[in-house]
Amino acid sequence: MIHLRKILKAMINIEQKQIIQRKLQERIPRFECPMCHKQTFMILDGYLTDTPQDDFRSITIGRGEVFPTVAIVCVNCGYVARFALGALGLLPENQEQENNEQKPPIEPA
Repeated sequence: MIHLRKILKAMINIEQKQIIQRKLQERIPRFECPMCHKQTFMILDGYLTDTPQDDFRSITIGRGEVFPTVAIVCVNCGYVARFALGALGLLPENQEQENNEQKPPIEPA
């Protein structure tokens, strides 16, 4: 079971964390840390976003393409696992982010 713990000022509210927790448990009923084999995790208090690049030697900023993820952290050893919000079904159907507009990716059910 993934346990919720607060580590910083809440950037993801408790309702969003519960939705994330539920989606992860639907797909991975018995998630275990691949390093220490414990089963106690916390959801990182913020979304992580990668920007796909076409060249590993340079960074292009402002392309508009993003790969949003949520991370869970093993409270025993600190291992970090990231999950794509789109694969979890947690992105809005229309994922356009015009003008780099920040929209919360999860809407309460």
